[in-house]
Amino acid sequence: MYISFSFSRFNQTNISKTWLCFLFSLTLQIPNGAVTNFKNIILQGFGLTKEESLLYGAPSGAVQIVSTIGINYMADRTKNRLYWAIVSLAIGILGFILMITLPEENLEGNLAAFYITSAASASFTLILSMISSNVRLHFKMWII
Repeated sequence: MYISFSFSRFNQTNISKTWLCFLFSLTLQIPNGAVTNFKNIILQGFGLTKEESLLYGAPSGAVQIVSTIGINYMADRTKNRLYWAIVSLAIGILGFILMITLPEENLEGNLAAFYITSAASASFTLILSMISSNVRLHFKMWII
């Protein structure tokens, strides 16, 4: 039995887009898990005590909720989910860059940088909605 593989057929399917979405999701979750799990250790690195790191870590959840709602609203309004997912990731990358470059004595700047890293998680919901739309379209074309 001879099996042939055609790259033109591969490009006609949504498999390549699915793998790109998978890689995007994977790379998004690596820093997200690090910031979520080691939030208190990161904040203690800014010179806070254990109790202060718990208190100062709480607003990151609020920033995450507000940024997710706001970015998803803008993505729905402009009908461009991928653009707003990239904007969300760019905000998170900016926060990481600021945390690296700001001096440890600048507590307010480091806290602001830490909080805006939470905005990156808004892109995950946009990517999930893109995946579900592509899968729905693929099955619709398969059934017809």
